[in-house]
Amino acid sequence: MPVFLVGFMGCGKTEIGQCLSGMTGLPFFDTDGLIVRRSGLSVSDIFEQQGEAAFRRMESELIRQYPFPEACIVATGGGLPCHDDNMAFLNGRGQTVFLDAPEAMLLRTLTEPSARAGRPVLATATDDALRTKIKQLLETRRPFYELASYRMDIADTAEAQKPLLEKLIRALDLKIQ
Repeated sequence: MPVFLVGFMGCGKTEIGQCLSGMTGLPFFDTDGLIVRRSGLSVSDIFEQQGEAAFRRMESELIRQYPFPEACIVATGGGLPCHDDNMAFLNGRGQTVFLDAPEAMLLRTLTEPSARAGRPVLATATDDALRTKIKQLLETRRPFYELASYRMDIADTAEAQKPLLEKLIRALDLKIQ
């Protein structure tokens, strides 16, 4: 069964997915990266040229149509579980893991200019507006993330993360290489 990683932007879905892939030998996919390859446009360009609704349709189509292998790790976009009944679809298709990062960590990470650049939902906000937007989005999206089969609290450091990843691998009944 595919393992779908869900959680708020900046929680580390791609990084954790790559770590899980390295630890288990399972192939790794990132839905944003797949959309970029399919469309030939960056996520920011899709938002700018076609709008958020078009991007959300692309996400929904991708998870339903892409030929993910039976065993793989998939990092989803932060908003993907919140649209088009996608969370129910993911739960029916594989194992879902909510990567639950503390709000303070998300605020610290997402207020950095480099983090804003690739995230159209946050790109143009002032610092105060950004903090408000992050809190609002997190509040709106959390109920969808909480529908995941598993929850993993995110640690602040890579060293602290490894035991959590090993525990998650056992819970998902995956094998460490």
